[in-house]
Amino acid sequence: MISDSRIQLQFDVDKPVDLVDLTLAFQAFNRQYAKFVNSYLSEKDVEIPDEDSVRLYVTRIESNCILAELGWVDPHGLFPGVLVVMDNVNTIREFLKNISFYLDYFRGAIGEISESKQLGKRDCEDFKNLLAPVVKAGKGSLKYKELKYDKDGKASTLTEMEYVTDEAVKATNGVTRRIELLEKTTAADHEKVLLGLVSIEEKIHKPESKRTHDYGSIESIFPKPLAVYWLSEVDQMKVKGYDGNPFKCSFVVDVNVETKHGEPRAYRVVKLHDILPDSE
Repeated sequence: MISDSRIQLQFDVDKPVDLVDLTLAFQAFNRQYAKFVNSYLSEKDVEIPDEDSVRLYVTRIESNCILAELGWVDPHGLFPGVLVVMDNVNTIREFLKNISFYLDYFRGAIGEISESKQLGKRDCEDFKNLLAPVVKAGKGSLKYKELKYDKDGKASTLTEMEYVTDEAVKATNGVTRRIELLEKTTAADHEKVLLGLVSIEEKIHKPESKRTHDYGSIESIFPKPLAVYWLSEVDQMKVKGYDGNPFKCSFVVDVNVETKHGEPRAYRVVKLHDILPDSE
C-alpha cells in the first residue's frame, strides 16, 4: 500500500551534484519526516505498530532533473488503518509546512522563536544537508510539492514551495550559526548533578498538556525549581519513556545554568547519564 499523498522533491541545478551530497539530502529529508510523523501521530494518540516503517520511499523518479516522488509505504500491508489516518490528518502537508517554517527561520524571514522550538545539532545538520546540493551548485533551487492522487491515479498539486540559491545560502548560514551556538553552550557548567523534576502545575497555572518545558530542581545549585530544557531529543525521549514515576526519581545530568540579572532562570541539560529511583 502506498499513501495517496506524496511529496515531490526536486533539486533544480545546472551543475553535476555529488552523489554523497544527494544521498545525505534524501537521508536528512527522510529522518525529519520520520521524526515529525512519530511526534504528530503521538499527539493524536494514534499508535504506530512499527516506528521503523514510518519512512519515505521513492515511488517515481524523472531524469530531466533531480526529481523524486516520495510516499509513505506499507510494503507488507500490516497496518493500512494507520496509513489512512496519516492521509486524513494531512501529515504530508503539515510536514512540509514544518520544513518551510525552519527554512524561513534560518534564512531570517521570520523573527525569533521560543527555545522549545529550537532545533538540536543533529536536526540542524539535516537542514544543512538538505540544502547542500543547491548551495554547492551555485545556481538553482530546492522545490517541494504536496501531491494528492485520486482513485484514477491522477495527481494534483495541493501545496508548493521553492527556495532559490540565495535563499538556500542564507538558510545554510543561519543553520551554521545555530550549530556554532550549540557547540559553544554544550560544555556543561555542572557535571553529573542530581536533577529532580517537579510537578508544579498548580503554581504556574498550566496543566501538563499546555506546558512547553519541564520544571526541575538541583539542590546543589539553586533552591527553587527552574525551567528545564533538554538539548538532546534522545535524552528527552528517555525521560518521557521512563517506566517509573518521573517525579519520584533523580536524573544524573550535566547542565548549563542560564541566568538573567545574575540569577539562575533555567537549566539546559547537556547530557543525561542515568535515572535513579528514589529507593536507590
